[in-house]
Amino acid sequence: MPDTRATGDFWSFAESAWSHPELRDRLMTWQDDHGADVIRVLFAAWHPGALTTDDLDRLHARARDWSTRATLRIRSLRRRLHTPERHALYRALLELELRAEHLGALHLLQECPPPAAAAAPNRRPRADTIGERLARLEPGLPPDERTRGAAELAAIPDPD
Repeated sequence: MPDTRATGDFWSFAESAWSHPELRDRLMTWQDDHGADVIRVLFAAWHPGALTTDDLDRLHARARDWSTRATLRIRSLRRRLHTPERHALYRALLELELRAEHLGALHLLQECPPPAAAAAPNRRPRADTIGERLARLEPGLPPDERTRGAAELAAIPDPD
């Protein structure tokens, strides 16, 4: 199991990224129009260590497996039930979907834990590295979208 500090660091970064409306819109467009996995994208933008091609392939497979088995099913049900008379159920499913994404993030941290702070400073990757990771993890994203999104993700300040 990943250490709780790494889990908290990643989730703080994810929440910080999500709090930027333009980036949130881009991530939702990537998800809805290109099938991107937002947690996988955020993980690629956050992970402070080197990730090999094998690491990225494992991350892709692990995220795809979890998303298919859990997150996408919950999201699909939530979207089908989005009517005013079902608002409470919609909100409950939204919370469940968020919990499924949190568990998905834990799976990614199990596959590729960040380097120990003593071994290397925990610095997030630069835009070019994020772009390279996204090219491997989300090949369906248009290259210009990857470039712009990578720059936005790299510009997210570290959470306090």
